[in-house]
Amino acid sequence: MKYDPGVILIFASVLACCFGAAESGFAEQPQPNIVVILADDLGYGDLGCYGNVHNDTPHLDRLAREGMRLTDFHSNGPMCSPTRAALLLGRYQHRIGIESAISTRGEQGLPEGEQTLAEALRAAGYATAVFGKWHLGKRPEFLPTRHGFDEFRGLLCGCGDYRSHIDRNGNPDWWRGWKDISSNGLCRGQKGQLYEGGHRVPALFWWPGRIKPGSTIDETAMTMDLFPTCLELAGLELPPSDSRDALDGVSLAPLLLENKPLPERTLFWRMRGQKAVRRGPWKLVVQPDGKAELYNLADDLGETRNLAAKHAEVVDRLLDELARWEALVKRKTD
Repeated sequence: MKYDPGVILIFASVLACCFGAAESGFAEQPQPNIVVILADDLGYGDLGCYGNVHNDTPHLDRLAREGMRLTDFHSNGPMCSPTRAALLLGRYQHRIGIESAISTRGEQGLPEGEQTLAEALRAAGYATAVFGKWHLGKRPEFLPTRHGFDEFRGLLCGCGDYRSHIDRNGNPDWWRGWKDISSNGLCRGQKGQLYEGGHRVPALFWWPGRIKPGSTIDETAMTMDLFPTCLELAGLELPPSDSRDALDGVSLAPLLLENKPLPERTLFWRMRGQKAVRRGPWKLVVQPDGKAELYNLADDLGETRNLAAKHAEVVDRLLDELARWEALVKRKTD
């Protein structure tokens, strides 16, 4: 599949970094430049194009008018590191053991031997860079330049300051009176929780001449879908489904360019004893004490009516899928 050269801009929430594939590709198959911008802790209702009347976001609102706005897009985790890992690998972050925010102590990070989006694009002739917050490990083997990025400038930890270049522990972290009006809209919960407010986020896709301006899509998608999306838009093949690098995410390219629906699938979240499962409109939330809650997001986005007792068969079915998924992503070192 061939695409016109140009710039594809993807804006999503939960991270504070951006990376770009800056060079056009091969002459026989024009490849677009790709820029992904991810914003840390941005709530589902924080942008004007998502209904916020307090925050002035004219440039992002313009992207929504000129591109596509997704209303059911989710971060892979309700915190920083898990979602970053899922973005770069196109797989559930649980497969490599990054289930929560990585500690500033630096013992954990993105392991070597995992193919990242940056490595896949660089192998196809792209120049790659990441700017901003990395938060996928501090040791040398965890650094962005060891995982396919030609250039990195920013913070390694998740608690650094862009002005002082000091983290909250007082350590240098910079590598070559506001009123709180943040909003998750109608969503319940917040960062660190698996209710919708913890992982439902804004997502904008902008590609002039290719993506229909002003379109709004309610298909359910996740951060890990950006990896296969970028590969397909760059004209690259996805890893074989039976290979070690097989992806959990699916390409959004047919949705973005042709408005084709995504295949039906079940999606999962897990962090610090909390678990969640999504299948169609049904959302199962399992608390650390094992209590299961069931919500129908089609008419209860705020997750206010627990339907677990009324639809026990749905609870059982989703719990069974959760158990099979946990066995699938269980690390060999567990």
